[in-house]
Amino acid sequence: MNKVGERYVNKFGSWYTIIEYKNSRNVTIQFDDGTIVKNRRYDRINKGIAVSPYDKSINNICCIGEGKYKVWEDGKHTFEYGFYHNITTRCFNSNYKDIEKTYQDVTICEEWKNFQNFAKWVENNYYEVKNETMCIDKDILVKRNKIYSPETCIFVPKSINSLFVSGKTTRGDLPIGVALEKSTGKFKALCGNG
Repeated sequence: MNKVGERYVNKFGSWYTIIEYKNSRNVTIQFDDGTIVKNRRYDRINKGIAVSPYDKSINNICCIGEGKYKVWEDGKHTFEYGFYHNITTRCFNSNYKDIEKTYQDVTICEEWKNFQNFAKWVENNYYEVKNETMCIDKDILVKRNKIYSPETCIFVPKSINSLFVSGKTTRGDLPIGVALEKSTGKFKALCGNG
């Protein structure tokens, strides 16, 4: 049967048309924005499961985009997407924000709402320190920053990043690194690295 011309809509509201049908496992579709996606299965297409790289498929806000960076490889998240998953969770997951109150107003810049742009930044900025886990930090460069962006983020070793953890719930309005010893009523300096 000739399936060319059939139209469907996915859960993100994106319409697409079959423009080439070689067999049930090799179908090419074109989204109404002009994006072409090849090698899709017909059973997924006609159920509305086909996704455009520009659909807001990540937390209903971010997209995968088109480019060389992948989300999955060998059945697990890629290196770049692991970082992306972490920051998009901090920015857009309401359950996470309910637990981590300091992330209530945190968001991501427009450029990084496309995973390809973020992954390129990771490729250009990531470095390693022996025996350290690396973290993306958004507020070492810009104090009290609430936006993950190329201008405000850096990679830092976890041991350094932990020095900047505010601990506001326990220290109150005192500066980072200062605590009140309740038993004595005296102030003490703190430096944590773990």
